[in-house]
Amino acid sequence: TLSKTDVEDVDGVVEQLQPILDLTQEDIDRFKSRIKTARKTERVAIKLNLTEANIAKFSEAKYKFPGVRIETQMTRYYPHGELFAHVIGYVGRINDKELKSIDKDLYAGTNLIGKIGVEKSYEDLLHGTPGYESVEADAHSNILRHLGRKDPTRGNDLYLSLDYGLQVVASQQLAGRRGAIVAIDPRTGEILALVSSPSFNPNLFVTGINHKDYSSLRDNLDQPLYNRAVQGAYPPGSTIKPMEAMGGLHYGIVNWSTAISDPGYFHLPAIAETIPITNATT
Repeated sequence: TLSKTDVEDVDGVVEQLQPILDLTQEDIDRFKSRIKTARKTERVAIKLNLTEANIAKFSEAKYKFPGVRIETQMTRYYPHGELFAHVIGYVGRINDKELKSIDKDLYAGTNLIGKIGVEKSYEDLLHGTPGYESVEADAHSNILRHLGRKDPTRGNDLYLSLDYGLQVVASQQLAGRRGAIVAIDPRTGEILALVSSPSFNPNLFVTGINHKDYSSLRDNLDQPLYNRAVQGAYPPGSTIKPMEAMGGLHYGIVNWSTAISDPGYFHLPAIAETIPITNATT
């Protein structure tokens, strides 16, 4: 990472680091985009997920890059990957549109925000509040003394009604096919399973998905990013008939002895047109 305060020739430093950190053009473009909007003192990652070889090479040449340092970073990880992707969603970097609507003080020190699913819907509860530490440093960013500290507060824990075993079974039933399964407890309305197939790995988005992976998901004809369980609009078919019948009985429109004639067409009194009904029986 580096900041504009610590490094004067940012572009020159990045160019020198390219062979050391195996920076791709996509890495460089992403960094330049982030450093452009960052505060002067904000440290911006040049590359994420460094390999051991990257770390070793940089350590040998570290003396050439004052103001640049390797830092560990806590980030979100989804252990079940595709299984809960459409329900839990994922976090990703704050974009320009989101930056205009958030409280910047609450997001100081972080650049992640919920993008879809539970992560987005419950962002305010999950986020917590940042802490800070005041220090005195010299011109080379070496800390001379600690002046004060405020600890951060963690976000809330969120417990879902999803049943892991049921989610696994539902996912297995849709393996290799497009579709959705939602299991609801009729007594409470709790959602026990919600699966949209095919799915995707949400971990790809956390640190910034690369162009190749995103193009693969976006251009996939099976549309893995599309949540069929909540975004899909499907005709109910004959499954709606029992509901209509119960409604008719409840409001006294029909009774148990009512016979319905179905000649194979439907005629609206207000218009002269007769509408044929496919697969009709008399």
